[in-house]
Amino acid sequence: MERKTDLIREKFDAWAADWDANGSPDNALLDFLLDKIPDLEKGPILDVACGTGVITGKLAAKSGQPVLGMDLAPKMIEIAKEKYNHVPSISFLTQDFYEYEGAPYQTIVIHNAYPHFLDVPALSKKAASLLCEGGTLAILHSLGRKTLEHHHSGSASPISFSLGTPRKEAARFANEFTLLQADEGDSFYYFILRKRA
Repeated sequence: MERKTDLIREKFDAWAADWDANGSPDNALLDFLLDKIPDLEKGPILDVACGTGVITGKLAAKSGQPVLGMDLAPKMIEIAKEKYNHVPSISFLTQDFYEYEGAPYQTIVIHNAYPHFLDVPALSKKAASLLCEGGTLAILHSLGRKTLEHHHSGSASPISFSLGTPRKEAARFANEFTLLQADEGDSFYYFILRKRA
């Protein structure tokens, strides 16, 4: 499975400077999505494909736990570090998630980025390997599927795939995870998974 890592890095580096100016998700919608994640307060959190840290601060504030934000794109990470350099519980790393080796996490969150993980079987295996027993993987979008398709139909089309329903996508993780909940609407899309024992 071709992951197109270099192309994804280049695209997101190019978009980094204007990322926040192009609008951030509604706070109430983010709270709605984060409220779906169980046990956030139980241990460290990995915010994968964190970009400029759109939800990193919210994850730290809501959980009271350390949060590591990770992204392929160095320019995205530079902006995220500038935004949160005063928060000791938040750190950032420029890293390919597929290649990451780290301590066990209670929760892994992927917000507004899942369609860019072109190798889903490898994503599932890697996420499971980084989670503690009973840990949670949360795939969240603060956009509906129709809006996502529109966004990804242009310059992002070579580096993304079309989403199925939340339950259909969650089924792709069934070897390593069980489904806790899944739903979608005009302005959101999510599925929450628990690592199998």
